[in-house]
Amino acid sequence: MNNDYEFRYENGVPVALTGAFGEALPKEIPLSRMANINSIMSEAVETFIKESRRATTKLLKALPSDEAEKAYARAFLYFQVHLHQEETGDSVAFVEPGKISASWSGKEVEKPSETQRKEHQSLAEQYNAYSGGLREDDLNRAFLVLAAENYVLQRLEEVKSRNKLNVTPQMLWNHVKSELDFAPDEWMEMLVPILVQDGWVLFNHPKTGETNLLPYGKGIHSYDEDLAIEHPMWERNHKIPWTLE
Repeated sequence: MNNDYEFRYENGVPVALTGAFGEALPKEIPLSRMANINSIMSEAVETFIKESRRATTKLLKALPSDEAEKAYARAFLYFQVHLHQEETGDSVAFVEPGKISASWSGKEVEKPSETQRKEHQSLAEQYNAYSGGLREDDLNRAFLVLAAENYVLQRLEEVKSRNKLNVTPQMLWNHVKSELDFAPDEWMEMLVPILVQDGWVLFNHPKTGETNLLPYGKGIHSYDEDLAIEHPMWERNHKIPWTLE
């Protein structure tokens, strides 16, 4: 996880925090208060980690050494924690090599990016996005992608943060039509398949519930920090005109 700090600037100097760790803040925080929060939380986390290590060591020592007894004791432990979670609503997770167990059943918890990737796949199937569209060597395809990218980059200039973007396929198509007046209406159905095949991600916006479509990258639904790969659009300046050579 990266901190991804985002600030509001005055005369080129940061004066307030507006977002961090991929989260847009509901209101900005003065930098002096941010420093205070960092100090308090660093101390609290250090205490939490020390106490957690002591509790974990004590818990592991309680497990029997016999293989069968240890297996039973571990299942009993998960079951007791499961009962506690049902009774109190507390969330307890056990971290073991290769998995994170969320309850007595040992059910593995998927990384958020994996769950979100499945959502993309489901939406892509609904849009028939894995086939169709214009051929890759069709210049019109490049014009469509460029127009869609321009819209996203313009919106990003307005909202200042990737995780504040709300871009639906209809919004993209409206912009494509405004930039490419020669685009026939039949291309509307091709737009989503073309963009998905170009590395864009489909997801349901967490606030509006609308299906969104954005290039893969940091701060975007299904982004995997371990891969750290971004769609090249995020590095492009839409104000520089695209010309044919």
